[in-house]
Amino acid sequence: MSTGPVILCVDDEQHVLDVIRRMFERLGEVIAVGSGPAALEVLRARHVDVLITDQRMPDMTGIELVRA
Repeated sequence: MSTGPVILCVDDEQHVLDVIRRMFERLGEVIAVGSGPAALEVLRARHVDVLITDQRMPDMTGIELVRA
């Protein structure tokens, strides 16, 4: 179990999520999801320290996610 920050990464492209996970996994727990609605579910269920989000996604933009 990691003692660092919980990092939520949101992108509709799996290869981008894979790269981000590899970049940050040594720093803390990385949660990777493929859409804004999925990210909102995570945010409702648990504490997240850092949000990294794509801007252009089909269901919800990154700005819409941050506002929600």
